[in-house]
Amino acid sequence: MVTVKTSFRCLLTCFAAVLLSAVVLAQENRATIVGTITDPQGGVIPNATIKATNVETNAVTTTTSNESGLYTLPFLPVGKYQITITATGLKTLVRENLDLRVGDRLQLDFK
Repeated sequence: MVTVKTSFRCLLTCFAAVLLSAVVLAQENRATIVGTITDPQGGVIPNATIKATNVETNAVTTTTSNESGLYTLPFLPVGKYQITITATGLKTLVRENLDLRVGDRLQLDFK
């Protein structure tokens, strides 16, 4: 005969299993690059185009800086990247050989 105590333990075990499954599924396996684009005098550059190229797969992710010169490139697969910044009145800026690992949040400012 099943007792209340046994039923409660079974229910508690199932609940714990569900919670642990949710935690495992929520693990992030990608990286993020954030930063600010400024001119040589320190003024912010809005509407700059930021392009992240995974040099191993040639996959490209693009974003634009906001009115404060800030940008975010989220959900990038791990790998080696080249970052290119283009904006009106600003010479093209390039950073190469950036290694992104799982969970990285890289602060990459350009001037």
